[in-house]
Amino acid sequence: MYFKDVHLEFEVDEQTEIYKFKLDNGKELHIHDFTAACDENFAQISTPYPGEIPKIDQVQFATLEIDNESLPYVSLFGQPGFESFENKFHLHTDIIAGSFFMLSGFEEFMQPEVKDEHGRFSDEASLAVQAEFTHRPVVNEYIEMLRRIMSKLRDKPFAYLREYRTFVTHDVDEIYRLRPLSKAMKRLGGDLLVRRNLKEAFITLKQTVLSFLTVQKDPADIFDYFMDVSEKYGLYSHFYFICGRPGEEDFQYDIDSPKVKNIIQNIRSRRHHIGFHASYGTPGDFNQFTTELKRLQKVCGSDQKITEGRQHFLRLRIPDVWQDWDNAKLKVDSSMGYHNYWGFRRGICYEYPVFDLAKGEKLNLLERPLIVMEVALKRQFPDPKDFKNQFFEAVNTVRKYDGDFVLLWHNSNINHPYWREHAAFYEELVGFMTTAIDNAEDR
Repeated sequence: MYFKDVHLEFEVDEQTEIYKFKLDNGKELHIHDFTAACDENFAQISTPYPGEIPKIDQVQFATLEIDNESLPYVSLFGQPGFESFENKFHLHTDIIAGSFFMLSGFEEFMQPEVKDEHGRFSDEASLAVQAEFTHRPVVNEYIEMLRRIMSKLRDKPFAYLREYRTFVTHDVDEIYRLRPLSKAMKRLGGDLLVRRNLKEAFITLKQTVLSFLTVQKDPADIFDYFMDVSEKYGLYSHFYFICGRPGEEDFQYDIDSPKVKNIIQNIRSRRHHIGFHASYGTPGDFNQFTTELKRLQKVCGSDQKITEGRQHFLRLRIPDVWQDWDNAKLKVDSSMGYHNYWGFRRGICYEYPVFDLAKGEKLNLLERPLIVMEVALKRQFPDPKDFKNQFFEAVNTVRKYDGDFVLLWHNSNINHPYWREHAAFYEELVGFMTTAIDNAEDR
């Protein structure tokens, strides 16, 4: 439960098709069960609860007026509106079905054929994108509605049983930007022929020479910088490593190399987190998944249990990938985010337990939704000023609901020509995430 000091009973009245929340003072909150006709025997039906994907014209933006305040919400099932009586409050929008629809990834499960070029569920196919509510955590809006309604019925406010938290994460897609030499020459060619920028070409050439002479670090080696910034604001970064091998589909670097081992040891010595970045080819290949995970666990040692991570390219297929993470005994996945937008892909900014629609059961795995990936934010808002302002909006939205703000910023996107203007804000953005909070992340 999300609230403190809650004492209530819950029942489903099948005759009246109503969910009933009964408080200890005898008052009740009723919610219309829009999907009452849907068979709930998940494992034996082709279309599980809530039975359908809402059409765009079913999506309605509404407000609940309570105590002279307007609470915005998105109605997905049923109709907007409510009735208030002396001892009862009746809500016509089925926020139970709406919450389950969003959290379970129902639309992704029901449309496995809808894929982009990387085999992911297409952002543009999602209801939130089509109906333009990607920036609204609709499930959190429902939770806030419940809190306010029950507080009114009880004549005493319910407080949230949680605090705002921040998670700064880094997918380590590459260790070197300028090694081997062929890679450096490719970067240099991009500066000259694609970007047509002599100044950047000179910078790349200078960085290549100095890094090969070991006078300065490779541009991608900014792990200490990330940790310095996080520590300045009382945080611990989460670094997710790819563990492919030469000849495999997604070989990026050798996890067993002395260079990578030293980086991991340095991260551990500073008490930051190591996580798993499952490679591009792992969806649908549990053997490859576990093989890579074991490689990372071996490098980290028995005293560092790997418990969390994210899929490379956010290649999250529901329910297969969730099942793999759960079967591998991992605790937290953080792949649930948009590829081209910032926002709330599953409508929530809280870590939550995953439900497997194929098996009709709750898994042990938790999903920690990704709110902002720097690549997606820049695609949506390329102007640096807009980029920063939208980041602030995202943080403020999550903070409003005492949620979990999860940021992904790749180590390759700090000292990069394409990122120079936006990366200049990095420390300011992390600082803003932690404004007015103490030790934002629970370790």
